[in-house]
Amino acid sequence: MLDFSRLWPPEIPKPGVRASFLIRKLRPELVRSYSKPLCSDAFSRFQTGSAEEKAENSQDVADAFLHMLKELIPTLVAKLQKEISDPESIAKFNVTEALHEQGKGCSPIRSSSSFDDLSCRDKYAALGCLVVSF
Repeated sequence: MLDFSRLWPPEIPKPGVRASFLIRKLRPELVRSYSKPLCSDAFSRFQTGSAEEKAENSQDVADAFLHMLKELIPTLVAKLQKEISDPESIAKFNVTEALHEQGKGCSPIRSSSSFDDLSCRDKYAALGCLVVSF
């Protein structure tokens, strides 16, 4: 049996979520495109090496996560604001694909796993929430 729970680096651990490093992962697109290699065992006791190496591994993953939040997501929001100007363009825009292209999962809109199947009105409302939240 193979266990893939530690294949990708985790997001920064969420307080109050037990073992979040095992369930909240960075997207493969972000990991592949990030400027440094990232440790999939960051923030966990699975890491080996010195305390300094462990701290550096966790800091690199935290930096990648913050890069996503502070640079990549605002870039996507700007793209959304530029490309989505009317109901017809909203209906055609595939936000899930756009999020994944830039290494972001659908966690900002996790409650709507079938986002691209929403009605135009509901999609517009969800995109508004996405833009406002970043």
